[in-house]
Amino acid sequence: LMLMALGVPGGCSDEEDFESEGSLSSPLDLGTAPTTPYSGQVGSDTNSYYSASVSEDTDYTVSMSQLLDDADLAVFEDSGFTRSFCAAVNNGTTSEQCDDRTKIGIFTLYIQIKPFSDTGTSFLLSVQ
Repeated sequence: LMLMALGVPGGCSDEEDFESEGSLSSPLDLGTAPTTPYSGQVGSDTNSYYSASVSEDTDYTVSMSQLLDDADLAVFEDSGFTRSFCAAVNNGTTSEQCDDRTKIGIFTLYIQIKPFSDTGTSFLLSVQ
């Protein structure tokens, strides 16, 4: 007697629908840099928003890696997400990174993740 494992066609899908996190008025707090890498996600039609505390006048790196699909990273100096320090817009699942130095009077970085796929994506986000 021989037993065989058979796949069931149409039984499962590899695609996931992801949900955006945080909001423009209430970004998700990642803590104080250096942060523990955060497993985040962004939906297909809405940005995800995060914040992280940093020391004034300090070099920092915000990185987004392990993407399943395309998304872009931008770092802002204001809670209204209007004054960008840096943006990374690599294609596909290439990691995104912003390196800069905080400006005088800036103690919080505001991070925006913008989706570029039909399902959104997951990623690993850190501030060092």
